[in-house]
Amino acid sequence: MTDPQRFLLTSDQNQEEANEIAISVATRIQLQDIKLVDVVLSVGEYLTDDDATIRAKSTAYLAAVLAALDPQVLIRQHIEVVGDYFCARIEDSSGLKEATNGLLALERARRFGADDARKVMRTIFTSAQDLQRHPQGTRFIVLSLVNRLMSNHREALKSMGNGYIVGITDLVAGEKDPRNLMIVFSMLKVVIIEWNISSHLESGKTMFDSVFCYFPITFRPPPDNPHGITAKDLKDRLKDCLAANALFAPHIFPALFDKIDSTSPAVKRDVLQALAACANSYDIATVSSVSIPLWDTVKFEVLNAQEDDLVEDALFAIKSVTRNLSYSLESAASSTPLTQFLSPIMKETSENLLEPQHKQAKQSGEILGAICAASPQAFGFVIRAILPTLLAIYQDKDTIGSQRSLLEITNRILDSAIMVLSDRGTQQRELSIGNPLEPLKDRLFELYCRALMGTNKEEVSFRIAANRGLIRLCRLPGYLTKSETGMIVQYMNEIVLDEEPYGANSIKDEAIKGLVELSELDHNALMEITFPAFMSKLPDSDKNGDGKYIAVLEGLAKLTKEKNVFDLLFRRLFSKLDSVMSSNSSATYPYALISTLIIVLEHNEVQNLDRTPYLVKALEGPLRQSLSATANALWHDPLVTEGLGRLLTVLVRDIAPGAQDELLRETIISELLQHGEILGWVNFDTSVIIFTHILAGLHSNVSIPTDSRQMITSLVDHRRFTSNSSVLNSRHQQIAIIVNKRFTASESEWLATLGTSLIKSISATEASNPNTIADIWVLLGLVRGLLLRLDLRVFDLLSSMVLVLSHESHGALFAKLISILLTPDPLISKRNHCIIRMLYPQRLFTFMLPLLAAPFEQGATASAEVKRNHLIAIARMLAFLHSEIVLPFAETLLPLLLQGIDQSDPDVKAASIDTLREMFISKTGGIESHLRAIVRRLLDASNAEGPQGGKTEKVRFEALRCLRVLPDIVKQEALIPLKNEVCGGLLGKLDDPRRKVRKEAVECRRAWLGLGEPDDDE
Repeated sequence: MTDPQRFLLTSDQNQEEANEIAISVATRIQLQDIKLVDVVLSVGEYLTDDDATIRAKSTAYLAAVLAALDPQVLIRQHIEVVGDYFCARIEDSSGLKEATNGLLALERARRFGADDARKVMRTIFTSAQDLQRHPQGTRFIVLSLVNRLMSNHREALKSMGNGYIVGITDLVAGEKDPRNLMIVFSMLKVVIIEWNISSHLESGKTMFDSVFCYFPITFRPPPDNPHGITAKDLKDRLKDCLAANALFAPHIFPALFDKIDSTSPAVKRDVLQALAACANSYDIATVSSVSIPLWDTVKFEVLNAQEDDLVEDALFAIKSVTRNLSYSLESAASSTPLTQFLSPIMKETSENLLEPQHKQAKQSGEILGAICAASPQAFGFVIRAILPTLLAIYQDKDTIGSQRSLLEITNRILDSAIMVLSDRGTQQRELSIGNPLEPLKDRLFELYCRALMGTNKEEVSFRIAANRGLIRLCRLPGYLTKSETGMIVQYMNEIVLDEEPYGANSIKDEAIKGLVELSELDHNALMEITFPAFMSKLPDSDKNGDGKYIAVLEGLAKLTKEKNVFDLLFRRLFSKLDSVMSSNSSATYPYALISTLIIVLEHNEVQNLDRTPYLVKALEGPLRQSLSATANALWHDPLVTEGLGRLLTVLVRDIAPGAQDELLRETIISELLQHGEILGWVNFDTSVIIFTHILAGLHSNVSIPTDSRQMITSLVDHRRFTSNSSVLNSRHQQIAIIVNKRFTASESEWLATLGTSLIKSISATEASNPNTIADIWVLLGLVRGLLLRLDLRVFDLLSSMVLVLSHESHGALFAKLISILLTPDPLISKRNHCIIRMLYPQRLFTFMLPLLAAPFEQGATASAEVKRNHLIAIARMLAFLHSEIVLPFAETLLPLLLQGIDQSDPDVKAASIDTLREMFISKTGGIESHLRAIVRRLLDASNAEGPQGGKTEKVRFEALRCLRVLPDIVKQEALIPLKNEVCGGLLGKLDDPRRKVRKEAVECRRAWLGLGEPDDDE
């Protein structure tokens, strides 16, 4: 069987095998075992076959051989013979795709020249004019060939002159496929730019028509969108075509002006973007000739703003015209196209500014801002034409509302001024007019300062506008002197530090933002003026209880953005901490000082600084004091200890492991680790809490002097020497961290044995006592450490733990504490290098739910108390689980949740109701069969009978919120029988003592009253 025969037989069933045949033939040609002419002759009988399919396959065979052949092998004779053959095949419509593939392969040859390119194009133009009747894939290959020829043989094709323009426009006419249009628009753009299309524009079917017929693009990609082509891709390519040649101007602008009246926002948006593209691309004379009509067309979209994105596009069109008309100008002289364009705009906007509170005044400010930002020349023109008028109008207005509007418009102009003047370094050749704002500096500075500091403190929005204006003046390059900038900084310091809060206190927030921005512009002003002013407001004691230091510390935290500022803050706050600890102060104040440093380290730009020197200072200063038995009692306060521990964690965790090792050897941490106190069997609780926080920040590969097993054993053996809840929690955290980070999988057996012994100890204790509480905390720490990394041993421990829920004395306590396994803990986190698997909550819930639901199964003999403990455990776990984890178990959970709502524990009630609501929203099946029971329980839970029945404000609110979603979720036929009962029951909730609950009751009753009523549309 010959190679062509084999190819024809296999190409339909196995294209890969067919390609292998073609590659084999190509290899033999390259080895000169056979000649290319012989290959062509071998398919001769198939090329004249009456069956069109066989003719197409034979052409595909030759194309595949050429594609596999090294292009350098082809000599000039080959190209002529094979090229003529493929051109002839193009005339056979059945083989268009295959012949085009062959020409694509042939075009790669080095000897494929200009004459060949012209011959192929003429063949395509004459033989493939009915291209649209072919499938998309065939059209794509033909267009790809044309695009390749344009890329590689452009001069040859340009020599075809007007014939090429006519041919290409006829070829692509009617194309609608997005993938093909991407190629079409790219080719037409090249033709529009590089060919002489002037004569073609005058013919009956213009080049413009062939492009503009696609405007506007209405394509919407399919959901799967296999080629990734979006409507924006097509629109951008079409815009590039329309903006490619100013010869389109007489046709495109009238057409776009007509289409902007469309009621479709999408069409308006496309028109505005096309206008901007043309204005950016066309020459000055062309743009100048249409600038006034364009303004008259576009201004409506800005002055009568309906959609923000349309306003932005309209402003960009105005800005594009302004920028184009500014090219090559030294200034906006009276006779230039720029002046002719801007003069009527200035007149109209000035008239609008006379009524500052009207909508068109604000939009006029947007227009002025866009024009100012377009070019230095336009900026200078607007400032001289408008700003003196605007300031005069401000002086004439005597209402705060009007003055505020004018300040906001001025701020918008200043925004553009900052853009233009900050860019002047690259525009010196274009701009020789200086800063046109310079003559107005004193007036602007005085106006803004008086508005900020000389206005009634209740005029918050007005003062905010003034504050923002002063910041803009500072940002203008070289505009204000150092003393003027310093005065503005002092004003903002005064607002933050001395003014009493008013309303939402937004002026203080704006002042802080202003100081942050000014610190980036003038770092010295912050260090020399603001920082000393803020620090002077920090008292040595908070015994007066006014809490004013909170605002000061918040300001300092927001202002600390750089390393040298943090250095100063760290030193000053540590110094202040020493004086506060020796005074008669509450623990809240030192805790706030420490928390300020934590906030800066965690949330500001100083996150990447080297923390080692700060840690050393913290260890040798505050830490030694807190661990000293002779230190002030305030150092041992639980709140101060917690704050100091958090600071140490934040400082330790971002230090590299090698540096952590060095710190362990050379600092007080080494003393602590080797000292018996740290393991917690002496009554010095501070050391336990501090060590827990240090341990949390250490990398798992940092070695510590004490063996991990020894530490766990000591913590377990001496767990019963305290009832302090903070110490219990710290021991729990210590165990979880050590187990999670410092035990390998091979050591899990030892941990499982230890956990089993703890469970037996808890179960064997008859009465609840502090020792039992300590045992439970330690056990949960051990289990938590294993669970977070999904150690397989943990599931045996979980099975045994469930039995504790049945204990007469400990079951209720264990039910409340078991949710700690899911409770987020800032110390036991990935941020602190713990191993935490993403699926651990899901694995825990799916494993525990069947065990916890077992007492409620038919035939179970569990007591009411045991069932209650299991319900509490389920509900408390649900509070920390995402609905995606819970909803698949709705059928099991629904009866349990109804019983959970009946419990007196408010946390159980709230968690049950919240889970029930998630089931409603997700339209979980099976709800309707329990509908009456659900509704009555929710109505009962929303009664304001005091917290003794578990019906707290949160429970009542959640019950009403859950009840409110039912009319939107459940079929009306099922709810209408309950409508009167619900609406009547909700009447009493309208008098709830809490406003939040009353409001929800109103919304809930409205939703239920609407059941069975016709919609407004009906």
